[in-house]
Amino acid sequence: MLYIGFIVFCMAVIATLNAIFAAPIFGFDVWYAIIATVIAVVAVIAVDGVFAFVIRHILPAKWFDEKNTKWTPGKKTCIFYEKLGVKKWKDKVLELGVFAGFRKNKLADPNNNEYVARFITEANYGIVIHLFGMIFGFSIMAFYPKYAFNFGLPVAIVNLFLNYLSFVILRYNLPKLRILYKRNARRAEKAAHTVEEDKKAV
Repeated sequence: MLYIGFIVFCMAVIATLNAIFAAPIFGFDVWYAIIATVIAVVAVIAVDGVFAFVIRHILPAKWFDEKNTKWTPGKKTCIFYEKLGVKKWKDKVLELGVFAGFRKNKLADPNNNEYVARFITEANYGIVIHLFGMIFGFSIMAFYPKYAFNFGLPVAIVNLFLNYLSFVILRYNLPKLRILYKRNARRAEKAAHTVEEDKKAV
């Protein structure tokens, strides 16, 4: 609710500031300021959705599987994220992974490496989707060439901020997921070795 409330608050601020300061200059009324703000928000959501679809369904899946470590941050980056206080606010950020059966703050089956691998893959997808959202969200400025700095730019900035929050959370969680994946792999290998030794002993 806090996340949704923040979005509504930002929309209200953008519409209000435009109604007070930009309307007298450009000649539009209060309703135009409100509707234009709403349309800009819908547009940026659509842009994010298009890139999410392209990334999930068109780009090669091997770019995002558990073997690909390019999206995993280093130790210094994780320390930076901790300084941002990610532990305190990460559970307040809206998550879309729940629709794919994943929650950023809960592993349903942490001992199942197939599940952990899928979790890592979903995190990799999410990181790239939010990265593209941050960048290409500014394309909505083309929707209002005349009022690009009134509606498009502020909405794009809010979109960048919200995407960045999710981007940070997903990257922050990745190293822990990889440690868990390796630990499970070692445990499975050890168990398989024990079974093999038992067979030889029979």
